[in-house]
Amino acid sequence: MRLILFCLCLCTALALSAQNQCLSERYSNSPIFTDEEVVVASNVEYAVATHQLTGVEQSLKLDVWMPDPGIDPVANRPLIVMIHGGGFQSGSRNEMNFMCNEFAKRGFVAATITYRLGWGCDPNAGIFICGVCGGLNNAIRTAAYNAVQDAHAALRFLVSEQDVYGIDEQWVFVGGQSAGSITALCTTFLDQQEANAFAPNAEATSGGLFTSGNDLNVDVTIRGVVNDCGAVPNVSVLEGATIPVISFHDDGDCVVPYGSGYLLGCLGCTSFPTAHGSSLIYQSLTANGICSELNTVQLSLGHCTWPQLSLVSRASCFMKREMCGLCTSGMNVDTNAVPPCASLGIQPSISCQADFNGDGLVNVSDMLEFLNYFGNPCAP
Repeated sequence: MRLILFCLCLCTALALSAQNQCLSERYSNSPIFTDEEVVVASNVEYAVATHQLTGVEQSLKLDVWMPDPGIDPVANRPLIVMIHGGGFQSGSRNEMNFMCNEFAKRGFVAATITYRLGWGCDPNAGIFICGVCGGLNNAIRTAAYNAVQDAHAALRFLVSEQDVYGIDEQWVFVGGQSAGSITALCTTFLDQQEANAFAPNAEATSGGLFTSGNDLNVDVTIRGVVNDCGAVPNVSVLEGATIPVISFHDDGDCVVPYGSGYLLGCLGCTSFPTAHGSSLIYQSLTANGICSELNTVQLSLGHCTWPQLSLVSRASCFMKREMCGLCTSGMNVDTNAVPPCASLGIQPSISCQADFNGDGLVNVSDMLEFLNYFGNPCAP
């Protein structure tokens, strides 16, 4: 009988460690680790890809933030990859450091990536951007396509290294800011045909969407998106989608439209690609019964102004509810509102009669302990 209990408890323990991330305290609005208890793996090469403008191969790198494995009782954690913004022409992965660190303090493994930048637009164009860069419609589309290629390559790499970074491959999320959010959304929802429709010349010049940068044969399933002022080319790409999205956006944003409009459309530029922003993404997903949350900065002409700490806290709870099978849709306009979710879930530790060696864990050591006594006569 005790052997049966051991097997049942061992199987339960393994299932919880491998699959169930609905754990109390973790992945919530509040951190459970300190800054000193977060470790970072820096400058890790995940791909090598050819730049569309220079023709030069570029080493693409990432940084990984995670709770110190020496003190974290959970071996495999959900992964979130955060992608920086910059109009596909500038920016740095370091811009995501704060949010990655905060996600790691809540129990996630968080990564931020470098991707190919630049599409021939003078970054100093300023108010002359329409005249200076307006004729580069195809170039910005190819740059966005390349960014999505690089995001896919980073995801393949990280999942292939799941044992190194303690990643639960069953719970992979992506997010970003501005162009980074556009990249995250397109990485999640665009297939090759839809990507070709958006960037007609990109596949011929840059290769397939899912094969660039490295030759890792890894399947990655994205389970949710954290969208900070991003957009999709058209909400038609969301048809049939089943992946939840939490969005943060200023309602008067003219860099990336909150509703429907042109990218970089603040000066009335009509030569850049059109896009459907967070409000239309929310409407499309919820109309089809898919969990989505829309957080709006009202009466704001700003771009990506939602406070980052509040964003991390709300996004963590959104992802946790998805992992607990309790994802709910809703709208919010209070930038300080962070509903608590720490109490949601089960305790990560397991106690049962199969803990033969009394170390609080049920694992192979307990099986060896059992086998050591198997067949011995019981004491009278």
